Amino acid sequence: MKQTLILFLAALLALVLFNTASAQSLENTVFLTEDLRPFNFKADGQAQGVAVDALLAALKVVGVNKSTSDITFYPWSRAYYLAKDRANTCLFSTCRLPQRESLFKWAGPIMEFSMVVITRKGGRPVRSLDDLKHRTVGVLRDGAGHQMLQTLEKQPITVELSTNAVNLMKRLAYGRTTAVLTGEQGAYLAIEQAKLNRGDFETDLVVSKSQIYYAFNPATQDAVVQRLQRGIDAIRADGTLERIIRRYLK
Repeated sequence: MKQTLILFLAALLALVLFNTASAQSLENTVFLTEDLRPFNFKADGQAQGVAVDALLAALKVVGVNKSTSDITFYPWSRAYYLAKDRANTCLFSTCRLPQRESLFKWAGPIMEFSMVVITRKGGRPVRSLDDLKHRTVGVLRDGAGHQMLQTLEKQPITVELSTNAVNLMKRLAYGRTTAVLTGEQGAYLAIEQAKLNRGDFETDLVVSKSQIYYAFNPATQDAVVQRLQRGIDAIRADGTLERIIRRYLK
């Protein structure tokens, strides 16, 4: 009887492990993103952008048939925590930063991301991060800029959180903030999207440059991540990735 119970439990454990392994695949991965041009956004109800097109192209190379309808949009903060805490999820576009390294498994890179400080023209310039002291600085909630400011938490900086890039730039335009710390490419496209005058803003400081990746939940099997990596490597090698980037960054 005891031996039968042991065999039953062993078989049950093997079945659970098999089902878990089977469930972890690119086919079953839930892809999460935010609205941030030019990387990922919706136009006419359709997901578009450098990272969207690159993802679908890379998946096709490795035999995974996905479409734009398989990509779910959330505010960045919600998508970030879902991908960090929920199995079978992948978040993009995600800057690969030291403080995030162990939180995800990574496939990429796709393209460079410039973290900058943008101010309104004619205001007090920002030449270093020290110049952000005693200012109200706008950032995207749980974005790279927000996490960077958290490392400066002892500094006298008032942080104003936004859930998307358009609101972030509107708050700067209307004087709610005196500077924003964010990605340069997305910020200037958000200015256009909000119908603000691009000439009213300027980039004062390039804080850092990093690379954009697809960030998988840390429980994801390495084979799943490596499969997408093979697809990314292939579209980089044959020029597809460069053509996608040029299409959105004319």
